[in-house]
Formats: sequence, structure tokens, C-alpha cells
Amino acid sequence: MKKEKKRKKKVKRKIRRVYISTVAVILATVTVVFCANYFMYKTDIFDIVGFNIEGSKVYPFEYIVDKTGINIGEKLFSINRKQIEETLEKEVYIEDCKVSYYIPNKVSIKITERKEKYLIYYNDDTIITDGYGYVLDGNHQNNELFPIESFVSVIYNVGDEVKINGLNNFDKINELLKYSDSLSESDKIQKIYIYEDNIICVDTKYGMQIKFELNEEANYSYNFGLTVIKTRLQEGEEIKGCLLDFTKGDSPVFSYGTN
Repeated sequence: MKKEKKRKKKVKRKIRRVYISTVAVILATVTVVFCANYFMYKTDIFDIVGFNIEGSKVYPFEYIVDKTGINIGEKLFSINRKQIEETLEKEVYIEDCKVSYYIPNKVSIKITERKEKYLIYYNDDTIITDGYGYVLDGNHQNNELFPIESFVSVIYNVGDEVKINGLNNFDKINELLKYSDSLSESDKIQKIYIYEDNIICVDTKYGMQIKFELNEEANYSYNFGLTVIKTRLQEGEEIKGCLLDFTKGDSPVFSYGTN
């Protein structure tokens, strides 16, 4: 009987300790939350006084700040970072944006910009895109951009991906040029022409063009064309103004005269 009473007393003391500990934790949590909210929203410690902006070369500092919609003196933790990121990423040259708190009183904005890469000619239009075919509003006289000429219809709007009729996958151009860039300077592709049915033709520094389908065998076709060029050069044969065409059948066709 005495053992039973002792056991009950121990259980009651244990319950009391758990209760007191729980109450203490709740009170501590409430106190921390109250203090945190007080310092964040009732004092001027976290009032925004400025911005740290990284990676923006196209847009001026003031333009980015204006687009955020944030006012100096606004509470740091009251800003909607995701909404600001989405707003900034609507800008044509901003590919990615990360907004974070720069404790105690600044907003940090890290921007990844789209890079101008291709200069696409179609009829009388000149279109600038990044490496993914995203149309940019850039300097059409920039001679450092890689030239592409299309003989098929091109649909484009600034801020959207370019649509080239008959080109199955714009990324294949990137893959081909990446391979080209791995070669010697004299073997690099100089210009790309786009035709129907995923057919392209490329200019080489040797003065000869190579025409082939932009598919999984594109790198092989181009490399094979370079081999033909170098063989003809060693044999003292003419190559300038000539065309090697892989689209005429099972074997490439050599002809005088370009595309």
C-alpha cells in the first residue's frame, strides 16, 4: 500500500515538472516572439536605408531600385522578396534574381543577366538573342555577336524566345558551336545559315561551306567536312567558294559554288 502511494506521488511530481517546463517554454517563446516583433516593427533598427545590388550592368542602379517598389524607411522584414524577384525577372535582360535581407537595414539584390550571343538576320530584320534564343533589345551593330542568317520564317518578340520555322531545337546550335569552339582557331565555324527541315549550312575560315542536318550527327558531319577541306588543301585542289553537301544522299556531294 505504501509503495503504491509513493508511486502515485512520483507520478504527480513528474507531471508537475512536465507542466512547469511546458509553461516555461511557452512563456519563453512568447517573450522571444514579442521581443523580436518589437525590434523588427516598432523600432528603427531595421528601417531600410539602402541597397546592395550586384550583377546589373545593363540597368542603372536607380532603375533597379525603382522597380523593386521599396521605399527608404520601410521595414526590412515587411518586404515581399519573392514578388520583387518576379517583378525584376520580367525585365528583358534579367535572367535570374535573388533578393535577400542585408542585416540590419539594407536589401541585397543579386542579378544574373542574359548575355547577347547571336545576331540573327531574316529578310530586312536583325534580331539579337542570348544563347537560348531569348530575344533581347540590344545593339544591332555589335560585330562580336555570332551571325546566323535564316532563309525560313522567323517569329520574334523582345522578351520571348525566337521561333525559327523548320529548326527543331535551338539548343543544337549551341551544341554545335560548343564543339566548334573546342577546335583550333582556323577550324571554328564563322557563320550559320538556316534552311527548311532542320538543314543548316556553315561558313569556314577556309572559304568553303559545309551543309548538313542539325541532328545528333551534326558534329560528325562538320568534322568530316573539315577533313575533306584539309585533304583537298594538301592535294593542292581548290576549296574557296565550294560547297560540301551532306543533304543530297548517303554520301556528301562536292560542288563549286556556295549555298
